[in-house]
Amino acid sequence: MKRILSWDGDPGGVAWWWHEDNAGNWAIEMVQDTTALLDFNVETQNHYDTNWSEGDGRLVARIPPVVVELWRKLYGVDCHSKDPDEQRKVDQLLNSSDWYKLRTDRSVL
Repeated sequence: MKRILSWDGDPGGVAWWWHEDNAGNWAIEMVQDTTALLDFNVETQNHYDTNWSEGDGRLVARIPPVVVELWRKLYGVDCHSKDPDEQRKVDQLLNSSDWYKLRTDRSVL
């Protein structure tokens, strides 16, 4: 059995599903269509002005909630933490070729 628990109706939004089998085992699945967000990130990489001075704010990445959760489970990384060590871990992942589509800026963090 599979049923939806929560979804805001946005095609790129996060949906939560409940799965249960006949033996009473269950799991919760988090799903998100990240296509539009990743396409935006790549387009921004190709057209973003990287000239900036220290102290200026800039958008360097957009990380979908499903990736935030995946990184927490796989690597123990807390993307929301202000701890410099945690932010270094996030930067390392963003600088990895495996996650380049999360970047909106080509420069290295």
